[in-house]
Amino acid sequence: MNLWKELRRRNVFRVAGVYAVVGWLLMQVAIALESSLSLPDWFDGVVVSLLLIGFPVAVLLAWAFEMTPDGVQRTEVGAAGDSTAGYAARKLDVALVVSLLLLGAVVLGDRVLPRAEAPPNAVVAETPAAQGGSSAAGDSIAVLPFEDFSPSADQGYFASGIAEELLNVLAKVDGLRVASRTSAFSFAGKDVSVSEIAKALGVDKVLEGSIRKAGSTLRITAQLIDASTDVHLWSETYDRPLSAENIFEIQDEIATAIVAELQHQIDVPVISVPRPTQSTEAYDAYLKGKELSLLRTVEGVDQGITELLRAVTLDPEFAVAHATLGFAYSLARYYANMPETSSLPRSSLFMQRAQALAPENGEVLSYYAWWLTEQVPEPVPFKQAVEGFNAAIAANPNNAEAYRGLGYLQFNHGQYEQARLAYRKAYALNPLSQVLAANLSGLASDMGDEQGSLEWSRYAFQLGTVTEFTIQSYAWSLFSAGKLVEAHRVLKAVESHFSSRLALAWVYTELGMFDLARRLDPGYGEFMQLMYLGERAQATQLIEASDEPPTIRFSGLALAGATSQAYAVFLENESAFHAELDEFITWDLTSSDLELTLYRVLSSQGDSRAMELRERLTRKHAGERPEDVTNPSRLVLNARWALLSGEADRAMVWLQRLVDLELSNITALLDPEFDVLKSRGDYAAWRQRLEAVIADERALIEQALEHPPEKWWSPDDVEPVKPTLP
Repeated sequence: MNLWKELRRRNVFRVAGVYAVVGWLLMQVAIALESSLSLPDWFDGVVVSLLLIGFPVAVLLAWAFEMTPDGVQRTEVGAAGDSTAGYAARKLDVALVVSLLLLGAVVLGDRVLPRAEAPPNAVVAETPAAQGGSSAAGDSIAVLPFEDFSPSADQGYFASGIAEELLNVLAKVDGLRVASRTSAFSFAGKDVSVSEIAKALGVDKVLEGSIRKAGSTLRITAQLIDASTDVHLWSETYDRPLSAENIFEIQDEIATAIVAELQHQIDVPVISVPRPTQSTEAYDAYLKGKELSLLRTVEGVDQGITELLRAVTLDPEFAVAHATLGFAYSLARYYANMPETSSLPRSSLFMQRAQALAPENGEVLSYYAWWLTEQVPEPVPFKQAVEGFNAAIAANPNNAEAYRGLGYLQFNHGQYEQARLAYRKAYALNPLSQVLAANLSGLASDMGDEQGSLEWSRYAFQLGTVTEFTIQSYAWSLFSAGKLVEAHRVLKAVESHFSSRLALAWVYTELGMFDLARRLDPGYGEFMQLMYLGERAQATQLIEASDEPPTIRFSGLALAGATSQAYAVFLENESAFHAELDEFITWDLTSSDLELTLYRVLSSQGDSRAMELRERLTRKHAGERPEDVTNPSRLVLNARWALLSGEADRAMVWLQRLVDLELSNITALLDPEFDVLKSRGDYAAWRQRLEAVIADERALIEQALEHPPEKWWSPDDVEPVKPTLP
């Protein structure tokens, strides 16, 4: 018997071919099912093994049996042209052709059909690396807070400490992007999958763990997960005896062991990071104080300062706690109604102590840079403040707050492109920061994107607890966009807050509701009312007798037309105008207005410094077009610059844009710079239109005040948004 011919007659080759094609297709199905149904990692391997084992069995069965019209029968020795063998061959040929067609369809579909992509506008689709982060994909990780599975749930502090220790160590690794504590820890207690967390944070690996105390023994479990596949790259369990004296030692030991394992998984060096304190109570107070103060509420800042004071009392050598306390005191002047004369000296005291204790610590350097920007009335040079933030970033490349501080400094100095880059790096590290969302809202507004500004301020509501800070940020974005009625409704919801009352005074003044403005901010409301009535001499007397800061008195006098008196204030307080004259920092939200006013006053008095200001203003306003601007303040600002440049017709183009958008701005009715337009017919018509816009908005607010709603406004009224980075 010829073996080759007998193998062909018994259709062994055909069976092997059909088995190979069908087996390959089954392997692809197994791989797809494992991914889509989240089956165990071994599922596809088992399928492949079974198929390999089944191959020789199929070949043996093909040799021993054959298909006939009467069913499957034992194969007998026969001729190659046997009719029963031909019947089986025809059936197998059909099966082989169908299988090959299926194989071709699968291969063609994989190459031709489009692959699913993330939605282009989704925030989580904007990965941090793409937004200016320092690391490429594969070099990013988030450390989640460890869970406390102890029966009495009394080891939460230890669990947080382990995660903190790991985060601090990993943050020092050059080239590894580590999601900030604020963003990573925001998922504590939430039922969110690892893949969802990784997508929100823009990382490719997640480190999570748990602790369980049983008697005097502590079991710590840690596991590293590849977020793209949900595969556990590594997992380990540690059992250690626990006592009050060895808590920190265990944390150090476990953190070192985990990082040593990570070294094999993600190629990071093991770095020793000194523990900031040996007092568990001081560390606990520090963590609580830091979290509370960063809420930026009156209660949060006050309670945060109390906890931080307790931390530095328990451990006077705790440098980071001193620095955080210094920063909290600087926040108190804005968010806790603490007078500047109290908050700034205390901030300086604790910041200098932190600097003396740990001058090279990354967090201390970051807070120190923030502190530099708060120097009043003698601001530091802009370059020095920038160097301060850069030093903090060099000490810790994963310090999101240092990047945010640098961006905020550059934003307030008019360096919008540099601010955008710094904010993007901060976002890559801390994408779930409410404060950063508010900062991005301000940047979008100043870059002419009012819709983006509104979206970022609304997005802050989705990132955590809604506070006065996030609400005021939203109200300010509405105000900047000229949506005064909506801004009024939002501010009324938080009217008890000092800053909200001042903002409400601005809204009422814009709409000529001076009696209400005077109740909230008596000096400002009265001054603006006198200006509106044309009583410039009385307004001048009022501002001269006030105890407002020099820049406020200067601007008020210039607005009242008292140019020589304004110039005298400038000469007596030149250091207060450093930011407008030289490279000094400023947080003045009206710095652009002040710069224009300063140019007008200096040029009217023949001061040579006006020429340098003019060059700077020319560069700043170059290329701006009315059709690109929707912010009412910027429209009026450009109209003022056109008038100062002797271009009255161009000034009217900017002003017409204001009323065409049905926006209001009372400065355009009060500023003496616009007096030169009063003889023009188009100005009279424009003024009539503007006053009609103001009257309509005023009527809506008066109606709402006369019949107050049951609830002025709620964050629930805001639809979820997915903003894009500027």
